[in-house]
Amino acid sequence: MNTNCVKRHWLITDKGDPAALALVDGVSVGKAPHYSRQQPGTRSFTRNGQNLVFITADALACWVTFRPTPGKAVRPDGRDVWECALFRNEGPHLSSALIREAVALTCALWGTPPPGGIVTFVRPDKVDSGLPGYCYRRAGWRRKGASKDGKPMFRAPRIGVVPDWREWAWSGDRGGKLRRALEQPLLLEAHP
Repeated sequence: MNTNCVKRHWLITDKGDPAALALVDGVSVGKAPHYSRQQPGTRSFTRNGQNLVFITADALACWVTFRPTPGKAVRPDGRDVWECALFRNEGPHLSSALIREAVALTCALWGTPPPGGIVTFVRPDKVDSGLPGYCYRRAGWRRKGASKDGKPMFRAPRIGVVPDWREWAWSGDRGGKLRRALEQPLLLEAHP
């Protein structure tokens, strides 16, 4: 529930959300699949590990934050980071505002990011802009090197005050294990 005056665009959902899948595949907007999509048409559009999936109410923007399962896996590149594995905005909302909000929501749900922070990799040949990473830069992200295959890496700024995750809503009955884990303590508090 949003208890303050800040407009929250993102709804918390999960990797099985059909509206998110349709946007990532481009079906709902009449465009090509997002460039990170390895097998369009399959049900899974996230990586193995832990993923946070956010979607706007109009289903025109989607965000995925990825991290390896803590204590069980590490990234192949060895970086101790969380990654924006996918961001697509085909709607009216300012991309930089959605990015800042997604970082805040990620921290609200998962806590303090690892030492390497939250990063993303941009494929310059796959973005519409002549300035790859521009929306991330407008959101305060800074270029911090590149991947092994040359994709520029951008890192989010650290956020000061992390909002409470309850300032955001869920997308219908979606949310899966994350929702159950977060709401379980609330159920215990409500029914001592």
